Amino acid sequence: MFDKKKDAKSKGIDKPESQEPEVLKAVKVHTIPKEFYDGGLGQGKAHPPEAKKVAVKKPEVKKPQQPKQPVPMVAKKPPENAQLTTTKSGINVWVLVGGVIFFMVLFALVAYVYLVVLKKDSAPEPIVIAPIVETPIIDEPIIEPIIDEPIDEPEIVIPEYPIGLRDYVLAPDTDLDQLSDTEEAEIYKSNPNRPDDDSDGFIDGHEVFHLYDPSKFQPSDLVDSGLVKTSVNTVFGYEVFYPSTWSRDLLDADGTDVLFTSAGGEYIEIIVHPNREDATLSAWYLERAPKVTSSQTKNVATKGGLQGLLSPDGLSMFIARGELVYELRYDIGVRTDAQFMRTFVMMQNSLSFTTDPLYTPEKQESVVPEPEIDLGEPMADEGVDVDASVIDETP
Repeated sequence: MFDKKKDAKSKGIDKPESQEPEVLKAVKVHTIPKEFYDGGLGQGKAHPPEAKKVAVKKPEVKKPQQPKQPVPMVAKKPPENAQLTTTKSGINVWVLVGGVIFFMVLFALVAYVYLVVLKKDSAPEPIVIAPIVETPIIDEPIIEPIIDEPIDEPEIVIPEYPIGLRDYVLAPDTDLDQLSDTEEAEIYKSNPNRPDDDSDGFIDGHEVFHLYDPSKFQPSDLVDSGLVKTSVNTVFGYEVFYPSTWSRDLLDADGTDVLFTSAGGEYIEIIVHPNREDATLSAWYLERAPKVTSSQTKNVATKGGLQGLLSPDGLSMFIARGELVYELRYDIGVRTDAQFMRTFVMMQNSLSFTTDPLYTPEKQESVVPEPEIDLGEPMADEGVDVDASVIDETP
Protein backbone atom coordinates (compact mmCIF):
# COMPACT_ATOMS: atom_id res chain seq x y z
CA MET A 1 0.00 0.00 0.00
CA PHE A 2 2.84 2.37 0.82
CA ASP A 3 4.87 0.93 -2.13
CA LYS A 4 2.77 2.50 -4.94
CA LYS A 5 5.70 4.45 -6.19
CA LYS A 6 7.76 1.32 -6.28
CA ASP A 7 4.99 -0.51 -7.97
CA ALA A 8 4.63 2.21 -10.51
CA LYS A 9 8.30 2.18 -11.38
CA SER A 10 8.21 -1.57 -11.63
CA LYS A 11 5.42 -1.24 -14.20
CA GLY A 12 7.49 1.19 -16.23
CA ILE A 13 5.48 4.33 -15.41
CA ASP A 14 7.52 7.24 -14.10
CA LYS A 15 5.45 9.73 -12.18
CA PRO A 16 6.83 13.28 -12.41
CA GLU A 17 8.15 14.82 -9.22
CA SER A 18 6.73 18.30 -9.95
CA GLN A 19 3.38 19.22 -11.32
CA GLU A 20 4.83 20.81 -14.53
CA PRO A 21 6.52 18.69 -17.04
CA GLU A 22 9.99 19.59 -18.14
CA VAL A 23 8.78 20.48 -21.57
CA LEU A 24 6.51 23.17 -20.26
CA LYS A 25 9.19 24.59 -17.97
CA ALA A 26 11.34 25.44 -20.90
CA VAL A 27 8.51 27.24 -22.73
CA LYS A 28 8.22 30.99 -22.14
CA VAL A 29 4.68 32.29 -22.25
CA HIS A 30 4.09 35.88 -23.28
CA THR A 31 0.71 37.44 -22.55
CA ILE A 32 -0.99 40.55 -23.90
CA PRO A 33 -1.31 43.41 -21.47
CA LYS A 34 -4.76 43.77 -20.13
CA GLU A 35 -5.18 47.25 -21.47
CA PHE A 36 -5.38 45.65 -24.97
CA TYR A 37 -8.19 43.29 -24.11
CA ASP A 38 -11.77 43.78 -25.34
CA GLY A 39 -10.72 44.72 -28.84
CA GLY A 40 -9.43 48.14 -27.77
CA LEU A 41 -12.83 49.58 -27.21
CA GLY A 42 -11.88 52.13 -24.61
CA GLN A 43 -10.59 49.59 -22.21
CA GLY A 44 -6.97 49.98 -22.66
CA LYS A 45 -6.30 49.69 -26.51
CA ALA A 46 -3.64 52.07 -27.61
CA HIS A 47 -5.51 54.88 -29.30
CA PRO A 48 -4.72 58.47 -29.23
CA PRO A 49 -6.50 59.42 -26.13
CA GLU A 50 -9.21 61.91 -26.61
CA ALA A 51 -9.71 62.13 -22.95
CA LYS A 52 -8.03 60.35 -20.30
CA LYS A 53 -10.26 58.14 -18.34
CA VAL A 54 -9.29 56.58 -15.22
CA ALA A 55 -9.93 52.93 -15.28
CA VAL A 56 -11.31 51.37 -12.24
CA LYS A 57 -9.35 48.33 -11.41
CA LYS A 58 -11.37 45.33 -10.55
CA PRO A 59 -10.05 43.03 -8.02
CA GLU A 60 -8.40 40.06 -9.59
CA VAL A 61 -9.80 36.77 -8.74
CA LYS A 62 -7.30 34.07 -9.00
CA LYS A 63 -8.67 30.81 -10.20
CA PRO A 64 -7.28 27.77 -8.70
CA GLN A 65 -4.73 26.23 -10.99
CA GLN A 66 -5.40 22.71 -11.89
CA PRO A 67 -2.49 20.44 -12.28
CA LYS A 68 -1.59 19.95 -15.90
CA GLN A 69 -1.69 16.40 -17.17
CA PRO A 70 1.60 15.12 -18.41
CA VAL A 71 1.86 14.58 -22.19
CA PRO A 72 2.55 10.93 -22.80
CA MET A 73 5.64 10.23 -24.80
CA VAL A 74 4.84 8.41 -28.03
CA ALA A 75 7.57 6.26 -29.51
CA LYS A 76 8.34 7.08 -33.11
CA LYS A 77 7.48 4.37 -35.61
CA PRO A 78 9.97 3.56 -38.28
CA PRO A 79 8.82 4.49 -41.79
CA GLU A 80 6.80 1.81 -43.57
CA ASN A 81 9.04 1.73 -46.68
CA ALA A 82 12.28 1.66 -44.75
CA GLN A 83 12.83 -2.00 -45.58
CA LEU A 84 11.94 -1.33 -49.25
CA THR A 85 14.39 1.53 -49.38
CA THR A 86 17.10 -0.69 -47.97
CA THR A 87 16.33 -3.41 -50.54
CA LYS A 88 16.47 -0.95 -53.43
CA SER A 89 19.72 0.42 -52.19
CA GLY A 90 21.15 -3.12 -52.14
CA ILE A 91 19.99 -3.75 -55.70
CA ASN A 92 21.52 -0.50 -56.92
CA VAL A 93 24.84 -1.46 -55.37
CA TRP A 94 24.85 -4.88 -57.12
CA VAL A 95 23.89 -3.28 -60.46
CA LEU A 96 26.77 -0.85 -60.08
CA VAL A 97 29.21 -3.63 -59.22
CA GLY A 98 27.96 -5.79 -62.14
CA GLY A 99 28.31 -2.88 -64.56
CA VAL A 100 31.87 -2.26 -63.48
CA ILE A 101 32.74 -5.95 -63.91
CA PHE A 102 31.06 -6.04 -67.36
CA PHE A 103 32.97 -3.04 -68.65
CA MET A 104 36.22 -4.44 -67.29
CA VAL A 105 35.64 -7.74 -69.16
CA LEU A 106 34.64 -5.86 -72.30
CA PHE A 107 37.72 -3.70 -72.10
CA ALA A 108 39.92 -6.78 -71.68
CA LEU A 109 38.27 -8.44 -74.70
CA VAL A 110 38.73 -5.38 -76.89
CA ALA A 111 42.37 -5.11 -75.81
CA TYR A 112 42.92 -8.79 -76.67
CA VAL A 113 41.35 -8.44 -80.12
CA TYR A 114 43.38 -5.34 -80.86
CA LEU A 115 46.72 -6.65 -79.57
CA VAL A 116 46.51 -10.26 -80.74
CA VAL A 117 44.25 -10.41 -83.78
CA LEU A 118 44.32 -7.04 -85.47
CA LYS A 119 47.99 -6.34 -84.91
CA LYS A 120 48.88 -9.76 -86.22
CA ASP A 121 46.93 -9.19 -89.44
CA SER A 122 47.78 -5.53 -89.79
CA ALA A 123 50.84 -6.09 -91.92
CA PRO A 124 50.10 -4.16 -95.12
CA GLU A 125 49.93 -6.21 -98.27
CA PRO A 126 51.73 -4.93 -101.30
CA ILE A 127 49.40 -3.13 -103.66
CA VAL A 128 49.58 -4.60 -107.12
CA ILE A 129 48.38 -2.30 -109.84
CA ALA A 130 47.10 -4.30 -112.74
CA PRO A 131 48.12 -3.02 -116.12
CA ILE A 132 45.33 -1.48 -118.14
CA VAL A 133 44.70 -3.62 -121.18
CA GLU A 134 42.73 -2.00 -123.92
CA THR A 135 40.21 -4.37 -125.43
CA PRO A 136 39.96 -3.94 -129.15
CA ILE A 137 36.45 -3.22 -130.35
CA ILE A 138 35.36 -5.88 -132.81
CA ASP A 139 32.41 -5.21 -135.02
CA GLU A 140 30.31 -8.30 -134.52
CA PRO A 141 28.09 -9.29 -137.38
CA ILE A 142 24.39 -8.78 -136.82
CA ILE A 143 22.78 -12.18 -136.54
CA GLU A 144 19.27 -12.17 -137.88
CA PRO A 145 16.76 -14.34 -136.05
CA ILE A 146 16.23 -17.72 -137.61
CA ILE A 147 12.63 -18.23 -138.62
CA ASP A 148 11.53 -21.81 -138.71
CA GLU A 149 10.01 -22.27 -142.07
CA PRO A 150 7.59 -25.12 -142.56
CA ILE A 151 9.24 -28.12 -144.08
CA ASP A 152 7.44 -29.17 -147.17
CA GLU A 153 6.94 -32.87 -147.16
CA PRO A 154 7.90 -34.48 -150.41
CA GLU A 155 4.89 -34.97 -152.59
CA ILE A 156 4.25 -38.28 -154.21
CA VAL A 157 4.68 -37.56 -157.87
CA ILE A 158 2.54 -39.74 -160.07
CA PRO A 159 4.11 -40.03 -163.49
CA GLU A 160 1.94 -38.84 -166.33
CA TYR A 161 1.08 -41.37 -168.98
CA PRO A 162 -0.45 -40.84 -172.38
CA ILE A 163 -4.21 -41.03 -172.10
CA GLY A 164 -5.33 -44.62 -172.64
CA LEU A 165 -1.82 -46.03 -172.92
CA ARG A 166 -0.89 -46.93 -169.32
CA ASP A 167 1.31 -50.00 -168.86
CA TYR A 168 0.46 -52.35 -166.00
CA VAL A 169 -0.07 -56.00 -165.13
CA LEU A 170 -2.93 -57.76 -163.40
CA ALA A 171 -2.55 -58.49 -159.69
CA PRO A 172 -1.97 -62.12 -158.57
CA ASP A 173 -4.92 -64.50 -158.98
CA THR A 174 -4.00 -67.76 -157.25
CA ASP A 175 -7.06 -69.84 -158.23
CA LEU A 176 -7.42 -68.26 -161.72
CA ASP A 177 -11.09 -67.39 -161.21
CA GLN A 178 -10.68 -63.85 -162.69
CA LEU A 179 -10.83 -62.29 -159.21
CA SER A 180 -7.53 -61.11 -157.77
CA ASP A 181 -6.57 -62.41 -154.36
CA THR A 182 -7.06 -58.86 -152.99
CA GLU A 183 -10.59 -58.63 -154.41
CA GLU A 184 -11.61 -61.97 -152.91
CA ALA A 185 -10.21 -61.08 -149.47
CA GLU A 186 -11.28 -57.41 -149.20
CA ILE A 187 -14.52 -57.19 -151.18
CA TYR A 188 -16.26 -60.49 -151.92
CA LYS A 189 -15.15 -62.59 -148.89
CA SER A 190 -14.51 -65.65 -151.07
CA ASN A 191 -11.73 -68.20 -150.92
CA PRO A 192 -8.75 -67.15 -153.10
CA ASN A 193 -7.70 -70.81 -153.40
CA ARG A 194 -11.04 -72.12 -154.78
CA PRO A 195 -12.13 -70.88 -158.21
CA ASP A 196 -15.78 -71.92 -157.57
CA ASP A 197 -16.27 -71.04 -153.93
CA ASP A 198 -19.95 -72.09 -153.73
CA SER A 199 -19.55 -75.16 -156.03
CA ASP A 200 -22.46 -74.10 -158.27
CA GLY A 201 -20.60 -74.66 -161.53
CA PHE A 202 -19.68 -71.00 -162.15
CA ILE A 203 -16.30 -69.54 -161.34
CA ASP A 204 -16.25 -66.66 -158.87
CA GLY A 205 -15.22 -64.00 -161.43
CA HIS A 206 -18.10 -64.95 -163.73
CA GLU A 207 -20.62 -64.50 -160.88
CA VAL A 208 -19.23 -61.08 -159.99
CA PHE A 209 -19.43 -60.09 -163.65
CA HIS A 210 -23.16 -60.86 -163.56
CA LEU A 211 -23.57 -59.02 -160.20
CA TYR A 212 -23.99 -62.15 -158.04
CA ASP A 213 -22.41 -63.18 -154.76
CA PRO A 214 -19.66 -65.73 -155.56
CA SER A 215 -19.77 -67.41 -152.14
CA LYS A 216 -23.53 -68.30 -152.09
CA PHE A 217 -24.87 -71.46 -153.75
CA GLN A 218 -28.34 -70.02 -154.21
CA PRO A 219 -28.32 -67.02 -156.56
CA SER A 220 -27.88 -63.91 -154.43
CA ASP A 221 -27.38 -60.38 -155.73
CA LEU A 222 -24.34 -58.44 -154.59
CA VAL A 223 -26.55 -55.74 -153.05
CA ASP A 224 -28.73 -58.28 -151.19
CA SER A 225 -25.59 -59.88 -149.72
CA GLY A 226 -24.33 -56.48 -148.55
CA LEU A 227 -21.08 -56.75 -150.49
CA VAL A 228 -21.82 -53.60 -152.52
CA LYS A 229 -23.84 -50.38 -152.15
CA THR A 230 -25.78 -48.32 -154.66
CA SER A 231 -24.72 -44.75 -155.43
CA VAL A 232 -27.52 -42.59 -156.83
CA ASN A 233 -26.71 -39.32 -158.63
CA THR A 234 -29.91 -37.28 -158.91
CA VAL A 235 -28.30 -34.44 -160.89
CA PHE A 236 -27.04 -36.54 -163.78
CA GLY A 237 -29.63 -39.29 -163.34
CA TYR A 238 -27.61 -42.49 -162.88
CA GLU A 239 -27.03 -45.30 -160.41
CA VAL A 240 -23.98 -47.50 -159.93
CA PHE A 241 -22.76 -50.21 -157.53
CA TYR A 242 -19.54 -49.84 -155.54
CA PRO A 243 -17.86 -52.04 -152.89
CA SER A 244 -19.20 -51.62 -149.35
CA THR A 245 -15.64 -51.47 -147.99
CA TRP A 246 -14.81 -48.44 -150.16
CA SER A 247 -15.48 -44.77 -149.48
CA ARG A 248 -17.53 -42.42 -151.64
CA ASP A 249 -16.64 -38.71 -152.08
CA LEU A 250 -18.12 -35.90 -154.15
CA LEU A 251 -15.36 -33.80 -155.71
CA ASP A 252 -17.88 -31.27 -157.04
CA ALA A 253 -20.94 -29.89 -155.33
CA ASP A 254 -23.12 -30.72 -158.31
CA GLY A 255 -21.93 -34.34 -158.55
CA THR A 256 -19.95 -33.92 -161.75
CA ASP A 257 -17.03 -35.90 -160.29
CA VAL A 258 -17.62 -38.79 -157.83
CA LEU A 259 -14.74 -40.79 -156.33
CA PHE A 260 -14.89 -44.38 -155.00
CA THR A 261 -11.65 -45.19 -153.10
CA SER A 262 -10.26 -48.51 -151.84
CA ALA A 263 -8.42 -48.98 -148.54
CA GLY A 264 -5.11 -49.11 -150.44
CA GLY A 265 -5.65 -45.81 -152.28
CA GLU A 266 -6.68 -47.08 -155.71
CA TYR A 267 -9.94 -45.57 -156.88
CA ILE A 268 -12.59 -45.67 -159.58
CA GLU A 269 -13.99 -42.33 -160.69
CA ILE A 270 -17.15 -41.33 -162.57
CA ILE A 271 -16.82 -38.00 -164.42
CA VAL A 272 -19.50 -36.31 -166.52
CA HIS A 273 -18.05 -34.32 -169.48
CA PRO A 274 -19.92 -31.91 -171.77
CA ASN A 275 -20.17 -32.72 -175.50
CA ARG A 276 -21.35 -29.39 -176.90
CA GLU A 277 -20.38 -30.18 -180.50
CA ASP A 278 -22.52 -33.34 -180.34
CA ALA A 279 -19.55 -35.25 -181.78
CA THR A 280 -19.48 -39.00 -182.04
CA LEU A 281 -18.04 -40.80 -179.03
CA SER A 282 -14.97 -41.98 -180.97
CA ALA A 283 -14.24 -38.49 -182.36
CA TRP A 284 -14.74 -36.91 -178.94
CA TYR A 285 -12.27 -39.35 -177.34
CA LEU A 286 -9.60 -39.23 -180.06
CA GLU A 287 -9.55 -35.43 -179.81
CA ARG A 288 -8.55 -35.75 -176.13
CA ALA A 289 -6.13 -38.66 -176.64
CA PRO A 290 -4.00 -37.58 -179.57
CA LYS A 291 -1.61 -40.52 -179.26
CA VAL A 292 -4.41 -43.06 -179.63
CA THR A 293 -5.67 -44.23 -182.99
CA SER A 294 -9.21 -45.38 -183.71
CA SER A 295 -7.98 -48.94 -184.27
CA GLN A 296 -6.78 -49.11 -180.67
CA THR A 297 -10.18 -48.34 -179.14
CA LYS A 298 -12.84 -50.95 -178.46
CA ASN A 299 -16.59 -50.70 -178.64
CA VAL A 300 -18.28 -52.38 -175.68
CA ALA A 301 -21.76 -52.89 -174.24
CA THR A 302 -22.60 -53.24 -170.57
CA LYS A 303 -24.79 -55.89 -169.02
CA GLY A 304 -27.52 -53.26 -168.86
CA GLY A 305 -27.28 -52.61 -172.62
CA LEU A 306 -25.37 -49.31 -172.59
CA GLN A 307 -23.02 -48.84 -175.58
CA GLY A 308 -19.61 -47.46 -174.82
CA LEU A 309 -15.99 -47.01 -175.85
CA LEU A 310 -13.05 -48.65 -174.03
CA SER A 311 -9.58 -47.10 -174.00
CA PRO A 312 -6.63 -49.15 -175.31
CA ASP A 313 -5.33 -49.85 -171.78
CA GLY A 314 -8.80 -50.89 -170.56
CA LEU A 315 -8.70 -48.39 -167.62
CA SER A 316 -11.36 -45.99 -168.98
CA MET A 317 -14.82 -46.53 -170.47
CA PHE A 318 -16.92 -43.76 -172.07
CA ILE A 319 -20.69 -43.70 -172.62
CA ALA A 320 -22.41 -40.97 -174.64
CA ARG A 321 -25.79 -39.58 -173.53
CA GLY A 322 -27.07 -36.61 -175.51
CA GLU A 323 -24.69 -33.67 -174.94
CA LEU A 324 -22.96 -35.43 -172.03
CA VAL A 325 -20.24 -38.10 -171.90
CA TYR A 326 -19.99 -40.34 -168.80
CA GLU A 327 -16.50 -41.62 -168.07
CA LEU A 328 -15.67 -44.50 -165.69
CA ARG A 329 -11.95 -44.35 -164.94
CA TYR A 330 -9.82 -46.80 -162.94
CA ASP A 331 -6.70 -45.15 -161.46
CA ILE A 332 -4.10 -47.54 -160.01
CA GLY A 333 -1.94 -44.63 -158.74
CA VAL A 334 1.74 -45.42 -158.40
CA ARG A 335 1.22 -49.15 -158.56
CA THR A 336 2.31 -51.23 -161.53
CA ASP A 337 -0.40 -53.86 -161.06
CA ALA A 338 -4.18 -53.52 -161.15
CA GLN A 339 -5.82 -55.24 -158.15
CA PHE A 340 -9.49 -54.40 -158.88
CA MET A 341 -9.92 -54.90 -162.60
CA ARG A 342 -12.88 -57.30 -162.19
CA THR A 343 -14.53 -54.86 -159.77
CA PHE A 344 -14.10 -52.12 -162.39
CA VAL A 345 -15.97 -54.31 -164.91
CA MET A 346 -18.65 -55.02 -162.25
CA MET A 347 -19.26 -51.27 -161.82
CA GLN A 348 -19.54 -50.81 -165.61
CA ASN A 349 -22.20 -53.50 -165.76
CA SER A 350 -24.10 -52.01 -162.79
CA LEU A 351 -24.33 -48.51 -164.31
CA SER A 352 -27.82 -47.50 -165.35
CA PHE A 353 -29.55 -44.23 -166.30
CA THR A 354 -32.65 -43.70 -164.20
CA THR A 355 -33.75 -40.08 -164.83
CA ASP A 356 -33.02 -37.27 -167.25
CA PRO A 357 -30.03 -35.16 -166.20
CA LEU A 358 -30.79 -31.83 -164.54
CA TYR A 359 -27.60 -30.35 -165.92
CA THR A 360 -26.64 -29.99 -169.59
CA PRO A 361 -24.44 -27.42 -171.38
CA GLU A 362 -27.62 -25.48 -172.25
CA LYS A 363 -28.59 -25.36 -168.57
CA GLN A 364 -25.29 -24.03 -167.20
CA GLU A 365 -26.98 -21.01 -165.56
CA SER A 366 -29.51 -23.14 -163.69
CA VAL A 367 -29.15 -23.96 -160.02
CA VAL A 368 -28.13 -27.58 -159.70
CA PRO A 369 -29.11 -29.37 -156.45
CA GLU A 370 -26.55 -31.46 -154.59
CA PRO A 371 -26.70 -35.14 -155.55
CA GLU A 372 -28.03 -37.65 -153.06
CA ILE A 373 -26.86 -41.12 -152.01
CA ASP A 374 -29.54 -43.76 -152.11
CA LEU A 375 -28.80 -47.29 -150.94
CA GLY A 376 -31.90 -48.70 -152.54
CA GLU A 377 -32.82 -51.90 -154.33
CA PRO A 378 -30.32 -53.43 -156.77
CA MET A 379 -30.70 -52.86 -160.46
CA ALA A 380 -32.91 -55.45 -162.14
CA ASP A 381 -31.16 -57.93 -164.40
CA GLU A 382 -32.21 -57.01 -167.93
CA GLY A 383 -30.46 -60.04 -169.43
CA VAL A 384 -28.12 -58.06 -171.70
CA ASP A 385 -24.72 -59.72 -172.07
CA VAL A 386 -21.49 -57.94 -172.83
CA ASP A 387 -19.76 -58.70 -176.08
CA ALA A 388 -17.37 -61.50 -175.18
CA SER A 389 -14.94 -60.39 -177.85
CA VAL A 390 -14.57 -57.00 -176.18
CA ILE A 391 -14.70 -57.80 -172.45
CA ASP A 392 -13.09 -61.08 -171.51
CA GLU A 393 -15.82 -63.17 -169.92
CA THR A 394 -15.37 -66.93 -169.62
CA PRO A 395 -18.23 -68.87 -168.06
